[in-house]
Amino acid sequence: MRHAVLSLALLALFPLPSEGGISAARATKQLDERTEVLFKTFRSDVKAARAAFFDSVTAFETTVQGGGYAPSQVTNLYLSLSEHQAVVQVALADLNGGLITAIWGLLNLYSDSVDLEGQYPKGFTAGDRSVLDRLHRDVARQLDKECRKLTKRLGETAKILKKQAGVAFTFFVRPPGGLPAIAVNQGVTNYFGQQYLRIDSAFGVSSLAQTGDGLLSFGGPGDSSYGDVSVLIALGGLVLTEAETPSVTDRWSHTSDNGGLGLPEGNYLLGARQNSNVTRESAIIGIR
Repeated sequence: MRHAVLSLALLALFPLPSEGGISAARATKQLDERTEVLFKTFRSDVKAARAAFFDSVTAFETTVQGGGYAPSQVTNLYLSLSEHQAVVQVALADLNGGLITAIWGLLNLYSDSVDLEGQYPKGFTAGDRSVLDRLHRDVARQLDKECRKLTKRLGETAKILKKQAGVAFTFFVRPPGGLPAIAVNQGVTNYFGQQYLRIDSAFGVSSLAQTGDGLLSFGGPGDSSYGDVSVLIALGGLVLTEAETPSVTDRWSHTSDNGGLGLPEGNYLLGARQNSNVTRESAIIGIR
């Protein structure tokens, strides 16, 4: 539904001519204008998600500094990060949906005035150093910038946990995806996404005063149409396997403390499988 609302809003800002074709130059110009609006909306959504997550981080740190630390609070903080990542996923999907709507509409108008015959206006094909290339570059830079900001902020949290609670906190954050590659053909626009199953974030905590009390939370995007995600946590001979179901926002998450026994210190291999084990993803995080 949001894709439809976004497309209607885009058409309201940049209405297409009601009849007749448009030139190649005009098609390129209008695509550039529409991608600029789409990117600004995407960037705004990402910034809002970051602000909400940082509020959760601040509240968590206040609790820790007040002497109220508990491992379960780290799990709750991870769920807040997962909510941030879910917003970024939706923002990427909205951007992609609006882009396809714009390309399809403009190409239909352009083809009214000329036979395409496999030739498209500048900016409609990846690799011509024009509109699509700039958009992919800007989106990738924004996602990289977002992960760097999150990593820096969580680094401050790690210092507070170590000083105030005697807890080692490890983590990583990656983009939940990217803008798919788009292939334009007369009458249809195809897009090809990256592997949908990902591990885009993880938290690990353990007391510095003892070993064997570690806890891990991790997750990422998953395709709910393929059912459960099979989760693997491995450290040497210790292998834990469970299943988690992606939510309606196509995300999954998993938390483990080894059945209440705690996870020993070490470098863990995290794995996720879906679609009868056809789609696989892995990552590594340490518990200190």
